[in-house]
Amino acid sequence: MRGWRRLVCATAALRCVRPGWLLRAVRAPSGRPSARVLALTALLLLAGGGLAFTTDGDRWLTGSTTISIGLPGRSVGGVSWGDVLEEVATEWTSKTSFRFVTDRSYRNPCTGYTASTSGTGFPRGNGDGRNGIDFRPNVCGNRFGDTTLAITLSLFNNTPLGFSEIIESDIVFNSEINWDVYDGPRRSSVDFRRTALHELGHVLGLQHEEREPAIMAPRISNIDRLQADDISGANKLYGGPANCEISDLGLNRLVRNSLGPGDCRILDLFRGGNDTSFVDTYRLRLSQTTRLQLSMRSSQLDSVLVLTDSRLRSLDIFDDTAGLCDVAALVTLPAGEYLLLANTYVTPAKCAGNVGPYTLAVTETAQPVLGDVLNLAAAAPAATLITGGASADGGLTYRRSFAATESFDVLARLGIDPAHVGQEGHLLVLVRLANGSQFAVAGSGRFLPFDGSASRLPPFRSGRLQALEILDIARGVQGRAAGLAGQQLQVYVGYALASQPEAVHFGGQPIALSIAP
Repeated sequence: MRGWRRLVCATAALRCVRPGWLLRAVRAPSGRPSARVLALTALLLLAGGGLAFTTDGDRWLTGSTTISIGLPGRSVGGVSWGDVLEEVATEWTSKTSFRFVTDRSYRNPCTGYTASTSGTGFPRGNGDGRNGIDFRPNVCGNRFGDTTLAITLSLFNNTPLGFSEIIESDIVFNSEINWDVYDGPRRSSVDFRRTALHELGHVLGLQHEEREPAIMAPRISNIDRLQADDISGANKLYGGPANCEISDLGLNRLVRNSLGPGDCRILDLFRGGNDTSFVDTYRLRLSQTTRLQLSMRSSQLDSVLVLTDSRLRSLDIFDDTAGLCDVAALVTLPAGEYLLLANTYVTPAKCAGNVGPYTLAVTETAQPVLGDVLNLAAAAPAATLITGGASADGGLTYRRSFAATESFDVLARLGIDPAHVGQEGHLLVLVRLANGSQFAVAGSGRFLPFDGSASRLPPFRSGRLQALEILDIARGVQGRAAGLAGQQLQVYVGYALASQPEAVHFGGQPIALSIAP
């Protein structure tokens, strides 16, 4: 179960409760949502120049959220509160990388909340998962501060990357205030527009800024529009990676790299949080929907792969394979641009450490990534499995299922790329069982356990490559005697040139068969 952090921020005197950060973990400790109250005060703040926006890295993972702006009523000048909220949401959306989606329905911001025991701070409860806005004489039962104009109540969910995901933000405006809508210098009434603009900054994840001119100042002033500091702050959170080098990653290529001092860290990449683990960032471009196999292997790292879109949104995290320290994952992605983060843990969870070399591969074929061997079936003219399969009659017919006591052979004919015919090479055979076990088939039909850690797959046969290679992979196998009863097998056949042993050309789909219990 995911963990939660709870904070509050209002438009009055700044009062934020900040619990300690968590170290990087796959699952944060379970508990209640965290929350923040941010308040805007009615006092004037004088500010200087430069940029000093304040964030702690907390964000909406999608870079957008929907807010209900159906706040009934109008200002004394006849301006609809809902129209003003639409306008200020559009200002944030049009000038920054964050996107507000507006819903013209009304949503009670206090649904799911009741007064706290103290009557101040964050109210009791965990909200309703929706972003509501309203005028109230109190903050869902708690008292407003003497100079508080409005309060934003935000709930957070811990993520494994050292920052928190915002999951709900509600705004409560003090109904005891004399509200109006106007531009320019402050008057005796309070401008609802600039106050709402400030509160939506809290909704998207910005905190108060006391040093530079900003709508996010903790006290209302003559500023009535977004300032450079506000825009820079939002873009820092949602503009995508800018602090770390990004390398282009091609499909079906093996990358050798390392993590260690001098590399970027997760908190640099995401521009906030507390995760100091090292990270290398790779850009992956897809022209069509593609099924991909991701692999990160290391003998010295507790490997982690993080998949995001081009702006570090929509996270998916892969941290091990069958309890091992390496990572392997199968994903299907639509056309677009993605980032793949080669990462580790601040404190290794179960493996050697958090510095050291690794290999990274992203392949688009059905074949597995074989240790440091790279599958090039889609990167060059591939070998073609002309014919092959499992047979109980010497190859006259091929079948996909056999009784446990039945003997069968596994045969294959492999067409070699004409450009490779006559060159020295290695024929390769890998057998994968449904339980994840893998075996390399060497000469004379020997099945050798293969865990992917070897630099190359042991060859089935070596020599000059012929236009058509015939492989007798196994003869007279009986499922029960071989300990294969009840198993499903996939047999992958391919070859590699002796001059390029890490570039493996696989042929077609694997030979698939099953053996009855």
